[in-house]
Amino acid sequence: MKQNYFELMKFILISLIVISSGTSLACAQGRTVEQLWNELQEAVEKNDSFAVLCRCNDLIMSTEPFNEYAQRCRYILAKMDLLENRMNDIYEDFTYFDALARKGIASDNYLALRNELKTAYDSLLIEDLQKPISEGVYFSDYQDGNHHPLMLLKISKGSNGLEAIQLQGGQVANDNMLRKYGGVLRGSEILQNNETLMYNAFWSGTRSRRPNTEMAHSTVEESQNFKEEMYGTMARGQYSTGDVVAGTIATEAVGGLMSLLGAALAKGKVTSCIVQLDWKPIGNGQLSAYLTVSSREERTGSVPEEDNQHFEFTLFKLYPHHKIFFYDPQKDCVVNYDGCIYLKSINYKLFERTHPAFFEEYIESKLSKNKSGKKTFYKLDKYKDLNGLMYKFWEYNSLFASLQTDSMREFLLPLDEMQSVYASDGSLSLGQYDKKINDFRSFVAFRMKEGHLVYMQCPTNIYNSTRKQSIYFIDNSYIYGEFIGPKQQGKCRMRYSDGGTFVGDAVEMVRHGYGIRTWPDGQTYTGTYNNGKEIDGEAVYKGTNFTCKRRVHQGVVDSIAIISYSNGDIYKGKIGQGYLPNGSGIMTYADGRTTKGEWEKGKLVANKPITRNIKRKISNKRKTTR
Repeated sequence: MKQNYFELMKFILISLIVISSGTSLACAQGRTVEQLWNELQEAVEKNDSFAVLCRCNDLIMSTEPFNEYAQRCRYILAKMDLLENRMNDIYEDFTYFDALARKGIASDNYLALRNELKTAYDSLLIEDLQKPISEGVYFSDYQDGNHHPLMLLKISKGSNGLEAIQLQGGQVANDNMLRKYGGVLRGSEILQNNETLMYNAFWSGTRSRRPNTEMAHSTVEESQNFKEEMYGTMARGQYSTGDVVAGTIATEAVGGLMSLLGAALAKGKVTSCIVQLDWKPIGNGQLSAYLTVSSREERTGSVPEEDNQHFEFTLFKLYPHHKIFFYDPQKDCVVNYDGCIYLKSINYKLFERTHPAFFEEYIESKLSKNKSGKKTFYKLDKYKDLNGLMYKFWEYNSLFASLQTDSMREFLLPLDEMQSVYASDGSLSLGQYDKKINDFRSFVAFRMKEGHLVYMQCPTNIYNSTRKQSIYFIDNSYIYGEFIGPKQQGKCRMRYSDGGTFVGDAVEMVRHGYGIRTWPDGQTYTGTYNNGKEIDGEAVYKGTNFTCKRRVHQGVVDSIAIISYSNGDIYKGKIGQGYLPNGSGIMTYADGRTTKGEWEKGKLVANKPITRNIKRKISNKRKTTR
């Protein structure tokens, strides 16, 4: 397998040389780049995969991002990633070749590779999303006012199975007390309850200090001796009243501090901290999480002090197609979909040349600057509210992705004009926020605590004005329509959880007025409704090779149906299960013949009738005989 792997690498390298023959590759790059390319070829010949990887990265860093050498190296790396099924790297490769295509400089070879990479990534992504939990980084939708996520969690393989590690950048991991006593940066084995399908991880730690009685007594004695000596000195000397007052205050202060120290030494202290994370997979790489942070401080001779905090939030798997990362200014590190990266220990330039965020037009425009006609990127620590930018981009393109195709998109504002606001109940709003009125203007998107998505216009007088609004419910149902105040009223479109639809008039999301209802099995109803019930209209069912129509009058479906078959036959009469003729009815065939009689499960069972064509032939014979 390994031999075949390198044989393929050699073939790729030779192909690239042949493809690029006749072009000047060295142009102004200098001898160093040529040497690196030669070293790369030698590494392939020696079957040294690590050296191949290093030389490719060296070449990428030594040339312009879309230079021919860089393109050839990215091609080699992409083929290696495809062989190893490295999902994250495959998407990075796709992003690069997609950028080449957008710039119009991708060859047919590169375009084919881009499509291959996208197909491979989509397949691996679907497989990963079907798992309840998988290795990778998860981030919380819950964040503080500075857009620092409450938690950044890495799930990886440990000695006894999967383990959870909290990464730098999350509020829990950055809390000094929790880091010191809770050991949250330590790996914790993930436990699973098969009955409740809940997972949990624990981080705990204790720090204790034993009573030091001997030192306590000594400190108290030193305090008393100090005070006696100071008062004796003031009594023997000739000091003014002011000096005596100042000396007394200083003596009592120092003596008091020494007494407090003695009292503290006389008491033991035990500080313990427990961090418990419980979660339940809810699909699509999301975990419904519940975090408990408990601390307890016990001192000798005192009542223990306890503090408990609880947080409810959703953890989202961080995938490369989200095109985001998180930055922790305290530790100068980046949290990527691969984990925690300390910028001082890596080549920052390599990070910006490979991460998909830097190929995304919107983020690139925010992080880049032009200096002397050359585009460069800001250092992450120089960009204000970087995590806020990442969160907003993710919210817009992931949480509210349905907005891109929804009817409400006509009211959508540019991303720069919108702000995200998290409420204490866990809901999220993205829109044009006006601090003067403490509310949104023009347009807003909501993600409710329960997971429902709401897109709505924000007229000046929201309670009396007619506005358009869409709601996506977590059971996959949907409504788009006109609202007056908090109530839906007027024209709307609805999709039900079973896949059925309705287009027409409704009041508070109940069908009322004229509309068209469809069911997943192909049945439709067109007509009027009263408080959700069909009143007057036509019910139609379209089968594989027939269409059945029945009238509905005053809420009652007519017992007589008209069935039109694809071969031209038409049946009018009573029907049974499966829309088969069942009871009295008339079948008119495509050739003009008509059969009337009793039917059972689609078959004629009564006396065989004489058709009109036969009657016509008998009548003609009688005329001839005469």
